[in-house]
Amino acid sequence: MERDPIERDIEREEAEAAREAGRIGGRSGMEDVPEEERPLAESGEGESEGAEQMDEKLEERSDLTESDAD
Repeated sequence: MERDPIERDIEREEAEAAREAGRIGGRSGMEDVPEEERPLAESGEGESEGAEQMDEKLEERSDLTESDAD
């Protein structure tokens, strides 16, 4: 029994899309990091980008200002 031509076209297009997707993105530079450690390393290993520290300083300053007002 011959395969449906539409199904053949779909399979061909899916295979081409998979090949094309495989060429997108390149290397992350983390290929030498063990797989189980890669997500943490790629996310900056939990280091904040300064926003948390800035929020803490603002809270400290507002606490100081409130205590000075009393």
